[in-house]
Amino acid sequence: IKKSHHWEGHTMSQSMPPNYDERNREESISARVYREIKNKILQLDYLPGSYLTEARLAEEYGVSRMPVRIAIQKLSSEGWLLSDFRRKLRVKDVTQKSVQDLFSFREIIETRALQKIFEDDRTWEYSFLIEQKLLRMRAARDNYYEYMVADAEMHFELITVFDNDRIKDIYYPICDELVRIDLLLSEVVTRDIHIGIEKLVAAIRDKDYDTAYYYLKRDHFGTTIGGYSVAQQVEKHLAELRAAQN
Repeated sequence: IKKSHHWEGHTMSQSMPPNYDERNREESISARVYREIKNKILQLDYLPGSYLTEARLAEEYGVSRMPVRIAIQKLSSEGWLLSDFRRKLRVKDVTQKSVQDLFSFREIIETRALQKIFEDDRTWEYSFLIEQKLLRMRAARDNYYEYMVADAEMHFELITVFDNDRIKDIYYPICDELVRIDLLLSEVVTRDIHIGIEKLVAAIRDKDYDTAYYYLKRDHFGTTIGGYSVAQQVEKHLAELRAAQN
């Protein structure tokens, strides 16, 4: 989902030529700063609702204010940073309502995606596509963040069945936001989501829609954990993190 997290390795046979275009250099630095700020937002180093400043970010990343400003503009356009009338930057918050809305939206679109996989007789193809994401989840079990990124990539794989770029554009930030929410649930969510996905893959391969939907709904559309709503659990853990920072 996060295109900035996974890069194909390329070996260069010779050194890259120097870049004398300062404008392009600034854009390159701003791209790095953008990725690093966004990763820190997703990994909760910058907590939801916390405040940042351009000066602080420039100092933290050891760069001038211009690339930071460019990165901020992009993050603001994506909704990750919000500025108030005092020009203070606030990291996009997580509320009970936003959590409920995201889970509801995911259930609507992914239920339809699963139906379309069966309707279009693409069960064999998608069982293997989802299985590839499952392998990444297994490999990342010791890193909860990477584990949930791989889970989000599985969800994104489901919606590719629509072959619709607008849906993909909408779903990229939703998957990012769900990774952030999953990190806020790390204390109550066990690292065995992949076991249910194994059963989901088997059901899709066997063309058993009812069983496939059962595991998708059970493990990914649920709105309660341990008798509490997911939204309440997220808010509780976020409050604890904020208290620990103060």
